[in-house]
Amino acid sequence: MPIPATTGQLRSKISDMQIGDYVKCWYSFHKISGNLSDSPVGILVGLGTDTFSTAGEKPVTGESTTYSSKFFYFVKVAKGLLIADRVCQHSISWDVLNAGKVIQGKPYSFSTSSNISQGYASSENISGTLRSLTGGVSYADGSGIMSTIDKEFGAWPLNNEWDKYIVNFPIDKIQTGKTIDDVFHFLSTSTWCQDTPSLSMPSAPNTARVGRGHLKAKEFGYIPSTTLSANLACFRPVFEYKEV
Repeated sequence: MPIPATTGQLRSKISDMQIGDYVKCWYSFHKISGNLSDSPVGILVGLGTDTFSTAGEKPVTGESTTYSSKFFYFVKVAKGLLIADRVCQHSISWDVLNAGKVIQGKPYSFSTSSNISQGYASSENISGTLRSLTGGVSYADGSGIMSTIDKEFGAWPLNNEWDKYIVNFPIDKIQTGKTIDDVFHFLSTSTWCQDTPSLSMPSAPNTARVGRGHLKAKEFGYIPSTTLSANLACFRPVFEYKEV
């Protein structure tokens, strides 16, 4: 698969990254079998390294299970914020991700020590929060007001992270002839977000959770939090850290 189609550079250290730059990271499961029942929420290791250069690349549509670590890229979108260039895991429910604390977020550290899970040492010690994106709670209209009808303006509130950082990723940071999908690969899959849709939305039960992407960049949808799907409910990692 190609690298993210940004005008940035592949970096080995987070401290060197500018907006549009990208860095390798490795996604794996906790236990040997790779079964979802063993370890439903993956772990991230080896940030900024190419230690296992012969290992595979994660498909841009993610995987449901895996027996070995595979790499993807984090793209820097703002100060102290990295977003995966693809979904890493599909066929996993919002509820399971939430139980694994990667919806709202959990403390997460990458270490240069070789004595870590899977032996994937990172290129630098860095700590932050591993979580999911915010995606809004309803449609937005052209005036930036909440709407119950899709008017092709994305989601409300307008400062949700999907629209702010993915839909509105700087055009001058995208390679000539490429599109935003060549950076974040969202047209084939939707991404679970943190949000519960407004109950004013049509047929939105309180068990529904928001998904963004799939078919178009501004796509806003919601499905039951228990849903398992290969293309409508996927985990896209976000890493937030303190940048000095």
